[in-house]
Amino acid sequence: MAEKYYLEDDTKVDMKFQSDTDQNSVKNSIIFKGTKSFGLDLSWLLGVFDDFDISYNVVTKIQDNFDINSYDMAISLGGDGTLLSLARQIGEIPILGLNFGNVGFLTSLETSQIELLKEIFVGKYVIKKKSRLTAINSKDRLSALNDIVVSHKSIARLNRFKIWVNQKPIVSYRSDGIIISTSTGSTAYSLSAGGPIIDENLDVILITPVCPQQTLSRTLVLQPESKITVEIDNIENAVITADGQVCLEVVDHHIDITQLGYTNIVQHESYDFYCTLNKKLR
Repeated sequence: MAEKYYLEDDTKVDMKFQSDTDQNSVKNSIIFKGTKSFGLDLSWLLGVFDDFDISYNVVTKIQDNFDINSYDMAISLGGDGTLLSLARQIGEIPILGLNFGNVGFLTSLETSQIELLKEIFVGKYVIKKKSRLTAINSKDRLSALNDIVVSHKSIARLNRFKIWVNQKPIVSYRSDGIIISTSTGSTAYSLSAGGPIIDENLDVILITPVCPQQTLSRTLVLQPESKITVEIDNIENAVITADGQVCLEVVDHHIDITQLGYTNIVQHESYDFYCTLNKKLR
């Protein structure tokens, strides 16, 4: 019989994915419940874990006393926001997203696809390495899977953003904000701001202005190794936001952004990016 634990408390933990994990079976998993799965009867889901003799912990946060390296997969129950939160806390442990939310671009399965979940548990899956961004402002550091946004904290107001790439001045925007996103984040805030959709197998960095004053302003698409600096004219009430979840006040006029680290996303071997786009963008 699989071991089961139910834990409620917890804080962030820093760990790394063990590359020698056996992909052909899942033996020990952590189940992370987002708010949209609170109060729901999950016996149908936990029964699948029991059927495959998979040990699991059900949590709402990640405790710092976890032996996190003992888990070979994390299951995110919720929408994209739940998966983004989990990814920020557990590093490169593979994450399988089960969509209890609305859009669910990042989640790989819908709650109705229980048969595909069973197939994943016997090894019919792939792990996609999704690049992350790190933003540094003075001594503050933020990490994001989707995007880093520099904007005004409360009242929408134009600001001047100068963009440097590899220490060379590239463009200057007068806009409400700037979105620096990964390929994964191209279907998030960047898309709403008029940015392009990037194939999930392309590794790039996007820079998209939010409501730019110049009508010809467009998204910049950069190589993944690019070192980006956002120079902001007025830092009063300016903030940096990571994945729409973590926010810090800007304390220095220069914000350095680079690609650093990965989130490993579990997908069923039949997953198709463009089929997902077709369903989610209707």
